[in-house]
Amino acid sequence: MDKIKIAILTAKNIMTSTGSTNTVLNLLDNLDASKYEISIVTIDGLVPEEMKVPDAKLAADPSYVDFAKVKEHAKVTRFLELETTPLSELKKIAQVAIVAIYNVFGEDGRLIGLLETAGIPYLSPSLKTSAVCFDKEMTKAVLRGNGVPVPKGFEVHKKEFDLTAFTAKIEREFAYPVIIKTTSSGASRGV
Repeated sequence: MDKIKIAILTAKNIMTSTGSTNTVLNLLDNLDASKYEISIVTIDGLVPEEMKVPDAKLAADPSYVDFAKVKEHAKVTRFLELETTPLSELKKIAQVAIVAIYNVFGEDGRLIGLLETAGIPYLSPSLKTSAVCFDKEMTKAVLRGNGVPVPKGFEVHKKEFDLTAFTAKIEREFAYPVIIKTTSSGASRGV
């Protein structure tokens, strides 16, 4: 029986890379090499400069694991960079893809859209689900509209932000502690 070709898409230079690297290593440790041919595909060259995180800052994260452990893992058949890999080539090495990137590029649906365009099946929520759920306010609106209770909250737009008014609203309508997160990012690790 031929091995199933899996491509794991990940990044090593964005804020969530420490978690992504751990996820990739968990996948590699648990996928059966006798059943799967595993390729690692990084998106690092496609990440805008303002989103890149220096190696020293990543290394300061308590959960940091050096990406070299992924590159050197015995189960990795090949290592590719998405920016230099044509979609036709990606389709040859991936019968199925796993997006192992948190927040932007992973959970927001960007890479899922690329995989759908290339006709590569993936293990993830759909593009539509990812895009809707990545926006916390949109998710809450959908849930509320379907009768699902959601936590009390409000959205603040950066351009309209006023610290005094913001603090007053929190103190008037909520009890401390409160959780403040961006609408479309922000891990809850440690909360």
